[in-house]
Amino acid sequence: MMFKKCTAVLLFLVLVAASSAFALAAETSSELITPNRLTIRWQDGREADTAIDTFRIRGFNVAQLRTLTQAVGGSVADAGNGAYQILLGGEKAPFAPISFEGEQTVRVQYNVTKILDVTGRTTTPSEPGWVYLVDYMYNWGSIRDVLGAMNLEIKSYLDEPGRGRTSVVIGEKAGFISGIPPSGYLDGSPFYAQYAADIDRSLKSVKRVIIFNDGMGEERLWIHFPQGTSKAYIYKVDYEMQDDGSFVFIKGKTLKSFTLASTDVLEYVTVVPEGIPVSALGIVDSKGKEWDYLIGYNGRDGGVNLAPVELK
Repeated sequence: MMFKKCTAVLLFLVLVAASSAFALAAETSSELITPNRLTIRWQDGREADTAIDTFRIRGFNVAQLRTLTQAVGGSVADAGNGAYQILLGGEKAPFAPISFEGEQTVRVQYNVTKILDVTGRTTTPSEPGWVYLVDYMYNWGSIRDVLGAMNLEIKSYLDEPGRGRTSVVIGEKAGFISGIPPSGYLDGSPFYAQYAADIDRSLKSVKRVIIFNDGMGEERLWIHFPQGTSKAYIYKVDYEMQDDGSFVFIKGKTLKSFTLASTDVLEYVTVVPEGIPVSALGIVDSKGKEWDYLIGYNGRDGGVNLAPVELK
């Protein structure tokens, strides 16, 4: 998959400085930190083991955000307004990983930077929160929080505080597809709608592919619910332009109704417009509420975009 490129180094430094100015206005405390060394191993052995420098603060093991993200194949991009988004893949921005020798006291601010996960949702960190070191102008976070924002989790670990080292075995969270951000969530579980060429290489559990061609184009999408879904629909949509230039989308003909098991994929052959969407995906949750999404092209990463919408 293609991912949005990070900004140039000069622009990145300017943005860091701007966010730092904001951070300086927040409450600052002095905290004792102890250096630590983190070894990362993939559960499926996809990559060689790697090790990075971390530190302990208030008893929590935290890693530099960019260091850990890049160590497991991701990146961090500017999201505007002082926020940063964690990405799967993407261009690695040059930066200097920071390490410490021996215990020392640093100036710290907590949760002053907005961090978005791979789906673009704002993260809610656990203890100790996002840790901003004032004198270094970078954010650190708990190992679990950083991995969680990438749809990864710790499968097992060995922590040795007395020896200043920790080892973790990591892998995808249950129900997540390696290397692909979810298109949305149904009853708390992720689902996917993406170009077949991007997603089929990552799906290992599919046993049945149901093909539906709406006759509007030749682009092939794979729609997959790792937990399955009992009710889903493909709609034709029309639209009306309002006086303020906005659009109201109208539900048209039901092109396809379907049920998918966790091992099924709907291969939807259609057109993915760069302009106004012509079709929508409707899914029904466990409480009977339907959620609708316009199907369109994502100009930022070259993939498929599902935009939540209230169809009339």
